Amino acid sequence: MPRPTRVFVALLALHLSLAPALAQEEGAGAYLAAVVATRDGAFEAGARYYAAGLAEAPGNPVMAQGAMVTHVAIGDVAGAVAFAETMAALGARDEFSGTLVPVSAMVSGDFEAALAALDDETLTQNPMLNQLLSGWAAIGAGQFGDGVARFEALNTTSGLRGVSAYHQALANAYVGDFESAARLYQAAGEAAYVSRGAVLAHAQILATLEDYEGARLLMTRGAGARINDAEANALRRNVIAGAPVSFDRVASPLDGAAEALMLMAEALRNDDALRLSLFFARLAAYLNPARDDVAVLIGDILVGEGQNALALAAYNAVDDDAPLALVALAGKAGVLEAQGEIDAAIEVLQDAIAMQGEVPSLLNMLGDGLRRAARFGEAVEVYSRAIAALDNPEAPSAWSLYYARATALEREDRWPEAEADLRLALQLSPEQPLVLNMLGYSLVDRGLALEEALGMIERAMEQRPDDGYITDSLGWAYYRMGRYDEAVSVMLDAVLLRPGDGILNDHYGDVLWMVGREREAAFQWQRALDSRSTDIDRPRIEAKLERGLDAVLEEEGNGNQ
Repeated sequence: MPRPTRVFVALLALHLSLAPALAQEEGAGAYLAAVVATRDGAFEAGARYYAAGLAEAPGNPVMAQGAMVTHVAIGDVAGAVAFAETMAALGARDEFSGTLVPVSAMVSGDFEAALAALDDETLTQNPMLNQLLSGWAAIGAGQFGDGVARFEALNTTSGLRGVSAYHQALANAYVGDFESAARLYQAAGEAAYVSRGAVLAHAQILATLEDYEGARLLMTRGAGARINDAEANALRRNVIAGAPVSFDRVASPLDGAAEALMLMAEALRNDDALRLSLFFARLAAYLNPARDDVAVLIGDILVGEGQNALALAAYNAVDDDAPLALVALAGKAGVLEAQGEIDAAIEVLQDAIAMQGEVPSLLNMLGDGLRRAARFGEAVEVYSRAIAALDNPEAPSAWSLYYARATALEREDRWPEAEADLRLALQLSPEQPLVLNMLGYSLVDRGLALEEALGMIERAMEQRPDDGYITDSLGWAYYRMGRYDEAVSVMLDAVLLRPGDGILNDHYGDVLWMVGREREAAFQWQRALDSRSTDIDRPRIEAKLERGLDAVLEEEGNGNQ
């Protein structure tokens, strides 16, 4: 797929390079504030500053460009159109305005104007996106043959055969020619599966033609088997049952154009061009506000940019009964927890379960939230409900729930139950490093089955040699087995891999003490106390600093351990 110009990045670089020249001009203060805000991802502040700067310097195209881009970023696409028009009046053109103007025309129902703008060769536009948008604009203008021909023309570009076939198929299905749509998919093969939507659209087309066997194979053994959300699951159940299925992927040319923009947004997100992805996703939402996959993508991008308020607004746009409602709720809960509102996050998940029922994924998220809030007993109960709600509690994928419940049980001092869960998780996923490490470390820390535990930790280390916690487990196993010289270098690796973790510093101090490096041991214990770790045993570490490890172990009845 052709890579669009890195406009957002280039725009910021241009603004920074122009800053000295603009410093003496009107609006310079607002401009510089906007540049800093945009650089830091504060899009709402950037939008305000750019608009203020443009009011002071109405003939400045750079200011108009910044205002347009940031207004799209915050979701005010309609407001951004005025700034694009200002750019046009000032003779400024870029890829953003070249896409925004025709999209706005389509939303207004003026497909002829949209087509004219997209066919204007003086505008800078991404070739693939231009071809797709112009095709849907032509169809909206009543020129179906021309629109399909524009999609077909993408066949001449390397790597775009599948994109071409997908949009041709969508167009034919939109006008009710499902036979032609199915033939286009068949000719393109899996190349046409350019997105999640492309797979679901094919299944809908096959079922509409009453080819339920083909639809069933696609959704159970083909590309559709890998899609696991409410919409896909409902479609899968219907095609298996032979129930009526209607084609609803594209109900208007606007939906087709939104699909093109979403394709671009997803590609850019996968390429880590998040701000460019956000721009195209916002335009897709402007064309089709009901698309919950667009809202979720926007929310996820904004989380990555640290824009929690905007992310929450995006997730809240997804209805509770929408196909991706659970994904949106998970995103919303994650944002609330990141803001320190753990109780609010838990409440969101509890409300979702009350509405959606005992959904294992929701219960799992709730259990995780309760565990992070140190409400371990409640977490155990919720994880147990999640396990009970599984179709097959002994499926290999169920290991994570048993592992999660074990972590909560261990914190509740219910070790026999925790060990049982860990051993069951290990049966389901024998080489899972998280389970190997936790079970191995827990046994070592209790002085139980040391040789077996060491073997588990070594297997985990083979898979994750750079994991500081697993490295700590190995060093701690050597310590508990009296192999102090071996433990020293391993524990040093652990604290270097996870600097600032108080538990690891505490362990390293114990190991250093045992090889006679008492001053260094005291330094590590003090580092443990100075850390932000909440799980360390502060009174015990203070006792070691005051009296030494030997005395503390003697008081505990552990001899030299």
